[in-house]
Amino acid sequence: MLGAGPVPRDVPFAELGGSSLDAGRVCARLSAALGRAVPISALYARPTAHGLAGWLAGREPEGTDAGDDGRDPVRDDGRVPLTPMQTGYLTDHLLTPEDRSAHCLLLFRIDGDLDLDALDAAVEAVHARHEVLRSAYLPSPEPVAVPGDHPAPVLEVLDPEPGTEEAVRVLRETLGEPLALTGGETWRTALVPLDGEGPAPAWVFACVVHHIAFDGWSESVLAADLATAYATARTGVRPVLPPAPTAAAAARLRAARRAGADTGRALAERVAELTGVPPLVWPAPLTGPDPAATEVRRTGIPLAADAAERLDEAARRSGTTRYAVLLALYGQVLAAVTGQDDFAVGVPVAQRHDLALESAVGCHIDMACLRLRGEVLDGGPASVAAAGRILGRAFAAQDAPFHELVRALNPPRTGRPPLFQTLLVLQDNTPPTLPLDGLTTTLLRPPYLDLPLEAHTELWPLPDGGLLLTVSHRPAAVPDHTARELAKRLADLVHTLPLPVRQDPRRTQGPA
Repeated sequence: MLGAGPVPRDVPFAELGGSSLDAGRVCARLSAALGRAVPISALYARPTAHGLAGWLAGREPEGTDAGDDGRDPVRDDGRVPLTPMQTGYLTDHLLTPEDRSAHCLLLFRIDGDLDLDALDAAVEAVHARHEVLRSAYLPSPEPVAVPGDHPAPVLEVLDPEPGTEEAVRVLRETLGEPLALTGGETWRTALVPLDGEGPAPAWVFACVVHHIAFDGWSESVLAADLATAYATARTGVRPVLPPAPTAAAAARLRAARRAGADTGRALAERVAELTGVPPLVWPAPLTGPDPAATEVRRTGIPLAADAAERLDEAARRSGTTRYAVLLALYGQVLAAVTGQDDFAVGVPVAQRHDLALESAVGCHIDMACLRLRGEVLDGGPASVAAAGRILGRAFAAQDAPFHELVRALNPPRTGRPPLFQTLLVLQDNTPPTLPLDGLTTTLLRPPYLDLPLEAHTELWPLPDGGLLLTVSHRPAAVPDHTARELAKRLADLVHTLPLPVRQDPRRTQGPA
């Protein structure tokens, strides 16, 4: 899994280089091998091979269909209860239909003779494969997904545009319209021909999927399914993809995982750590707020070619992960920019605890709240290790849903996001690719349509192996100069991390 050969029995998972996604893959494979749920929280609470093996040996196998109370979570009529994250997305959608912060955009430029009929057939095949894309999402009497045969989105071919930038702008406007979740419309597709970029045909293809049925992992799954179905349709055969796990199957997997976790203890520990966490207070704008500034803005800085090497060396020296290094640095930047010495940062947590979910589109995430104060902010040699401990506690308690944590803490209602106002994300999901037969495709990453928080700081992999640092922000909440300062300070700190010490090859040679 980690490419490190035999695993020492008493070395913590993070010291072996394991990330949170790696932890999910380990637990998914253990679940498949043992025939029972192995929560990721169990690995973080017992992070060595010896500790996890001891926990597994002392556990009685649970059934795979029962929830915390021993009952099947799926209703007799086939309705599937939503996760707390999905319930939040549905509530926000119903209260503010025009909110676009849960619209997940996926765009590709396509160069070559695109077969529109084959692409349309591919969209239908993907829709048929993933039940979550053809379900309705209803709020009462309790929030549920209702699987059905709602029609696939029509591939809408828009008017030609002279260039990629203009096409992306039109697609953002078109796909930013509200989706009808209660009517079974969870996603939309559109295509813009380009008529001003040379004699060869070119297009920009885009789809938008609501977060209630989608997450970052889903991007590569959906793109790969589209490519597979497109190739089949090009042969004249109607594409039929193997079915993905149903919403009911995913709900039963979640229930089995929760049955094997001590969620009450996890929630109590998180409440104890996070009680009283203050909100971030951003610096005032230099020229006064601009009430017309509603579009999300993004600052991007390509990091130096050796940035990944520097991050990994810092992680190795501290016995933790690349994300822990970023968390410590970002905390120090936030402290310097805001003048605060106590605040929280959020991070999405993948919860694909079973191998079956690895090839499924869906919303399989929750949020973790990371409180930063004390040693992690001082910039000293132990700050990265302190960040690793903060992460370990949060991930060990991830079976306590974030929305339950918010209810338990009951922070003041101020109109701002509760507990944390910024995310720090290491985008280490498999990047989506769309390998269409005979065509050249390029992934496009325009700014988000909207943000659920005030600032998102992310580190993206680039095709050449480099890293791109971006800070997306709501200009009404975070001034432009503050976003630029966050990005520059964080990039500067990464670039000052030491590189690995390389041994002089002359020293390893024997005497002449």
